[in-house]
Amino acid sequence: MNQLPEGYRKVKEKKTDNSGLAKHQDDIIGGSGFYGDYQITACKGTAAVYAMSQEEIDATLGNKLSYQESTYAWNGNIIETNYQEETYSVDQMSDDFGIQASKLGIEEKEISHVTALTEGKFIGTCLYVLDETTLLVYYEGVFFEAKRIEEN
Repeated sequence: MNQLPEGYRKVKEKKTDNSGLAKHQDDIIGGSGFYGDYQITACKGTAAVYAMSQEEIDATLGNKLSYQESTYAWNGNIIETNYQEETYSVDQMSDDFGIQASKLGIEEKEISHVTALTEGKFIGTCLYVLDETTLLVYYEGVFFEAKRIEEN
């Protein structure tokens, strides 16, 4: 059996109530959940040490991410996954990354940190939920802003 690292918990599955409407248990991550489609819109900052070149950072802008109950997708590459979520104290951000949370647009004292459990490292598998429409995606020392893509 896979055991989660200390401080992590599995993101709970959707349940259906008697009316047939899907609901999240525990109103995970701000009520509506982080599931959905996003587009990377900006580089918000970098850790004290980062591994991406400016060309790689620029090429990442515009990429699309999709988070569904059992899959994660980056630019159409679909990977089966489970998610782990933990509450992250933003005071720790300076120690962990050498950057102040406020410079990344984080105003709360705690935020949700979500990890897509995949084999290998891909952009979008480590994220922080800023609000219902915005994620902060961390990859190779770079923090990217991702905005929810509205359905037409």
